Amino acid sequence: MRGGGLSLPDGIDAVEINQSNRSDTYKFIEYVKSKYSTNDGIICNVGVSIRKSFTEGTGEDWDKMMEVAVTSHYILIRELYDMIP
Repeated sequence: MRGGGLSLPDGIDAVEINQSNRSDTYKFIEYVKSKYSTNDGIICNVGVSIRKSFTEGTGEDWDKMMEVAVTSHYILIRELYDMIP
């Protein structure tokens, strides 16, 4: 995880994670839980592109897209739900 060198106002963090890697998603969750007692919202603005034709896509390509676009968001919201007022 890294912040990307952004200059943000106090109380705002930018953290870059690889949401196609489920263990990275859980590391991010632990980071949030260790740093904050509440969370006013979660912005799920992530996606992945597989640059292949539709017929050349593999099951692994599909799994990666679903991990990033659906599963990681579900895990984030489920695990941080109790922190959201």
